[in-house]
Amino acid sequence: MQKHYYDILGISSGASLKDIRQAYRRLAREWHPDINPNQSSQVNRFLEISEAYRILSNPDNQQIANGEKANEPPRNNYITGRRNLLSNVDTAYTYEESYFNEIIETYINRGTSSIVTLSTRRKYTEYPLNITLEEAFKGISTTVPINYGPDSVRLNIEIDLPRGIEDGSRIRINTGNIITEGDIYFRINIAPHDYFTRYNEHLYHSVSLDFIDALLGTEIQIPTMTGQVLLKIPPNTRDGSLFRLSGRGMPNNDLSKKTGNIYVAIQLYYPQNLLDDERNLLAQFRYMRQMRRR
Repeated sequence: MQKHYYDILGISSGASLKDIRQAYRRLAREWHPDINPNQSSQVNRFLEISEAYRILSNPDNQQIANGEKANEPPRNNYITGRRNLLSNVDTAYTYEESYFNEIIETYINRGTSSIVTLSTRRKYTEYPLNITLEEAFKGISTTVPINYGPDSVRLNIEIDLPRGIEDGSRIRINTGNIITEGDIYFRINIAPHDYFTRYNEHLYHSVSLDFIDALLGTEIQIPTMTGQVLLKIPPNTRDGSLFRLSGRGMPNNDLSKKTGNIYVAIQLYYPQNLLDDERNLLAQFRYMRQMRRR
């Protein structure tokens, strides 16, 4: 059965990236496994929503979004590689907001939490800054070139992103007296990961497991942000079972300095093209089970 990713998120096929993100965040909150951690349907629905967002938020996956290749079994590909750190930096969005009262806004400035008061009708310019989940895990220091102001003044902005920074975070840059056209902000966009789905400091991943391995038990390699770890799957593991790798998730971007977990959801996979010998063995197994029940 083909997966209709737009239907999963409850949006039309012509939805914008903003609509896709809003739908994903709303559904992710509703179906997050923490709400009912013991229900496999909750985990599977959350992973289905995450997969739809990963596909639809990437223009390169247009064929998959339209239903092509949707019948392929899930694969556990862990694809690494540095994505483009900054895209469309010259296309900034300038906002002018009017406030009836002063607004206290929390922001992160060069790795430390601060508070800034925005006065009435304060101007600011916001630039997108795209990073990977790996970069959010480690934290990065980078120099970002931007064109600023009506005269498109070329500036090189130094930014320190703290470990564990979250998608949608807003960074205010302290520019001293060199800026007269208003404040500069960067909006952090963390690219969807090919392996993990992030929720706060926790990472979620689904593993396709052969039903024989689920019955007999096995060991599988699970990638983490710091390397491979071995996960032991006990015999008679059920579809939708959730395993926790404690302390292997994202750093918590607060003073607690805690680290989240990785949760691995098991999705049983049944082979479609059996060899004759395999089919005969399964037939013998079924016969033995039938004889035991007599």
